[in-house]
Amino acid sequence: MALSTTQRNGAPLPARPRRAAVLLATLLVVALGAAAVWSWSPAPPPPANATTIADAAATGEPRATTGDVTPRESPARSEAAPPRTAVVGRALDSGGGPLAGFRVTLHRTDPGPLQIRSLEIPLERHRRTYPPVSAGIEAQGGFAFESLDAGNYLCYVDGIEWAAETFALAAGEVRELTLQSPLVALTGTVFRRGQVVKDCFVEFDEGKKTRLLYPGETGVMRLFAKPGRYEVIVLRPGSHSSRSRSPCLSRHDLLVPDGVPALQWRFETGGTEIAFAVEGPDGRAIDTYKVDIEGVGVLEEEPIHYMLHGTRSKPAAMEALPAGRWRATVTSDGLRAEPKDFVTGFADDRVVLSFVAQPAASVRLRLRSPSQFLTAPDARHLPALTVDGCEVPCKSAARVPGSRAPAYDYSAVPPGKATLCFQDRIDGDELVPLPFDPIAPVTIDVALGCANEVAVDVVPRAFVELRACDASGMEMSTALLTVWVDGRRARNRDAKTSQRWLGWLPPGIHRVVVDRNGASREHVLRVDRVLVSERYRP
Repeated sequence: MALSTTQRNGAPLPARPRRAAVLLATLLVVALGAAAVWSWSPAPPPPANATTIADAAATGEPRATTGDVTPRESPARSEAAPPRTAVVGRALDSGGGPLAGFRVTLHRTDPGPLQIRSLEIPLERHRRTYPPVSAGIEAQGGFAFESLDAGNYLCYVDGIEWAAETFALAAGEVRELTLQSPLVALTGTVFRRGQVVKDCFVEFDEGKKTRLLYPGETGVMRLFAKPGRYEVIVLRPGSHSSRSRSPCLSRHDLLVPDGVPALQWRFETGGTEIAFAVEGPDGRAIDTYKVDIEGVGVLEEEPIHYMLHGTRSKPAAMEALPAGRWRATVTSDGLRAEPKDFVTGFADDRVVLSFVAQPAASVRLRLRSPSQFLTAPDARHLPALTVDGCEVPCKSAARVPGSRAPAYDYSAVPPGKATLCFQDRIDGDELVPLPFDPIAPVTIDVALGCANEVAVDVVPRAFVELRACDASGMEMSTALLTVWVDGRRARNRDAKTSQRWLGWLPPGIHRVVVDRNGASREHVLRVDRVLVSERYRP
């Protein structure tokens, strides 16, 4: 055990108090040394433009504030702004006037950065491109693209991409461009009953090609064209069906004269606003319902079908129904209203159609066959159900779990004795064959509040696929193919183009006529119970 060598009154001191005393003395020495160094540190010189405290006291001037004293540390040096890299310019029409309202697009053509997705696929397949950027043209024709990267670019006015300017842009360069249109700048607006139309679009027919124009926020459409005569077709998008394009509201001729740099046009389009008021047997508006509008437009003479839905709080309505002859049918769960026929013109005002729905039932039809249909018929291929002179078309195919027999539902059928006639029918000058061999008519008593079902035995017919082709076997879009059964033309059921014929045909020998650019040729078609697929070459 260590003993202390320091004694007080002859008694030895313990070791722990002695160590504390030594530590305290050391700290005192360090503090005194630091104070001496601080006291002898030279003071910083006063700033040249500041008044010292003593001088201010002697002269009576106010003391310098903190903001007047230069800080001891100099401020950090501000970095220089990066050089400006941009593309600016003017867009002009063929006469030198500004293309105000049009747009300019800038596109970087350099390969984009690589995006690695899989090591098994070459990286070139995942090389992304730079997206184009667009800017509006100001009233004086100016446009600008700022904060760009160096690279290769092309710049053009939207609508005349083929007249683009290509250039390489260096870092810190401001490229100035002048884009001038060699065509006539067209600005168009469509009106309906004096108001600008924004819910329609325009098909601009140039002969060899057709362009679709959509209105902007203000309803204005812009494009470029050569001098000449054009057809402008106003189309109305909507819930139509069974068509390859939207129904036509109006057609107009547009003359673009020569020597004119810009032209503004405006057309008044057609379309009748249709509203529906549907009540139940108690005179109150029903909760939900569906409206089918079927007819033929005056301008196209083609069938059109619109489907609308209505509720108690939001009745069904259509803002612009083309001029034509129409039939409106209203259906709801357990209710049916008698259809109404009506005619619309080009400049009609708002029309309200009122319906009173009556209780109705549903009927399910099952087709039992010894063999399966190679191509299952759609609901529209089935005959209508007739009740007291009222025809109810088949609207939907039903799914029956555990059964291979096709099933179809007839909705909103009025109660009474109903008849299904399974015979090939004649519509105009066309034969409309059934998907199966004709059978005797079937009757059923339709009752409210119960399941109404009928099953029939049928023999499927062969499904026929015919195509008119050129010598290499490729389909010709300009060809017309028709099928004749017993001297009557058979309706083309499913094909959307003239060079195809799709549908069912009865067994036998039939005649096929293919017209290619005015040259006709006949073929013999033999049909049995199996699928028929033929390509007719010259």
